[in-house]
Amino acid sequence: MEQPTMRLIMRKASGDDEDSQLSRSSTDTPLMTRRAMNPPPPHGRRQATCQPKVPSRKYWPDLVLASAHLKATSKFRWFWDIYTMLLLCYTAVAVPFEIAFVQQDDVDALFIFDRCVDLSFCIDMVFNFITPYWDPHANAMVEELPLIIKQYLTIFRILRILRVIKLVRVFRASRIFSRWQAQLNIPMAIFKLAGHLATILLLAHWLGCLWGGVVHFEYHTDAQGNKLSWMSVYGIDNKGMQTQYVTSLYWAVVTILTIGYGDIPVVTLEEKGIAIVCMIAGCGTYSFGTALMILLRLLNDTTKRRMRFLM
Repeated sequence: MEQPTMRLIMRKASGDDEDSQLSRSSTDTPLMTRRAMNPPPPHGRRQATCQPKVPSRKYWPDLVLASAHLKATSKFRWFWDIYTMLLLCYTAVAVPFEIAFVQQDDVDALFIFDRCVDLSFCIDMVFNFITPYWDPHANAMVEELPLIIKQYLTIFRILRILRVIKLVRVFRASRIFSRWQAQLNIPMAIFKLAGHLATILLLAHWLGCLWGGVVHFEYHTDAQGNKLSWMSVYGIDNKGMQTQYVTSLYWAVVTILTIGYGDIPVVTLEEKGIAIVCMIAGCGTYSFGTALMILLRLLNDTTKRRMRFLM
């Protein structure tokens, strides 16, 4: 009876050894698999990440609210930029017209629509505070909310916040154009040409509104005590605002084009000053392209001289 007992003990011991070897091999297999799946980088280099890191700031907490971000490439931001651009076009056209030709302050549909436009621009400012911006020094998109807020709270950004006041907000269009230029595959020349044409049209509209609105700030009278202005001499001071606007725009375009028919008189000293400003603005607009070409030629000649000197 002693021999079978010894055999059973030996079998149990050998079985325990085999189980321990199997368990050790089973535990070692995932480690070897992980080493095979993640081999060390060659020459001790770290693996490159897809997105560069933004340099940390000591005085900012490590707070990243990714859920509150509004990506610049999202569809919502794209449609919102289009909506904002339409509002900017409306502001650039309607606000000077209202200042120059609309003298009533009634609460009508136009008044309510203008207040809705103001509310939309306030919402746009909030969206700017949660939209990541590109940092050229770090070569990365800054997505940390405190850094975004600091970027928009500098002195220059505070001046931009004040642009919610009427006409000054039109200059936001340059920021939207820059974002579209980075996203769309459109040549730079087309953007420049479109911007130049829009500048000429907008300048003609603004100068026309300035010429039509100057009569509200004049207090000159003739011998009979009637108000003296170019509208009274031309005979449209009692006409509708459509007639006054078209006549003012006609004068502005003729002055910018340096044609000067002389059919619309310049009567008072204030009107003469505005006429001088309009003529200088027209000459500057048309001479901008010529001055730019001269500057490019000078830069090209300077580059050629340096190349000859180096050779």
